[in-house]
Amino acid sequence: FATGSAEILPVSHGLLTQVVDIILRKNIRRLRVEGHTDNRGNKPVNLKLSTDRAEAVANFLTAQGIDRERLTALGFGDSRPVAPNLTARGRELNRRVEFVVVENE
Repeated sequence: FATGSAEILPVSHGLLTQVVDIILRKNIRRLRVEGHTDNRGNKPVNLKLSTDRAEAVANFLTAQGIDRERLTALGFGDSRPVAPNLTARGRELNRRVEFVVVENE
């Protein structure tokens, strides 16, 4: 994603296509797409951005043939960091989308 945007960059399409392949090969029945941000900026704006990014990824998966009923998209803003937000690298790690398998065959 570009900074402050929920538009998926073309460089990410290959990776997301691999996610589609895994969902199909492993017959994942329910998947939660979680969006996260770093702690810079306004909390309500970051929460919306994280939700919009999770939705964008879910929409990409749907466009590739994954039934939307199998997907849930949630945004968490900066509430679940995986690294301290003290460095550029830490903030980069916190700006992410994660996939959580909710139900598998």
